[in-house]
Amino acid sequence: MNIVLMEKLYTLKTILDAHPKIKLLILSEQSLEKSLEVKKLSNKVKTKEKQYNELIELYDAHHKLAKKAQKELFNAKMLLDQHPLVISYMKAYQDVRLLYEKINETIFNIFQNESCTLSC
Repeated sequence: MNIVLMEKLYTLKTILDAHPKIKLLILSEQSLEKSLEVKKLSNKVKTKEKQYNELIELYDAHHKLAKKAQKELFNAKMLLDQHPLVISYMKAYQDVRLLYEKINETIFNIFQNESCTLSC
């Protein structure tokens, strides 16, 4: 690989590592991992999901037991999604995803336009 290109990629990585949105995402993820409350809610979602999946294997998805398990799964997931740490993490994740999309567009837009002129 070209040394100049490698240096530029390393510079990009360094800039991204220092970007406030990425730092916030990392801090949000660390907060999630440390939270016992979030872990409990997450484990409850996993348990309810497993129960629901087992029931729909045994019965039709429209069976009353499956419907009840589905509702319990929905409620457990809603409690997890409404936790302030999860909300903060998802916001930070969305911001970083949009940042990466913009970078991707900027870098690869040149190739998209070039390939279109070659194949259009």
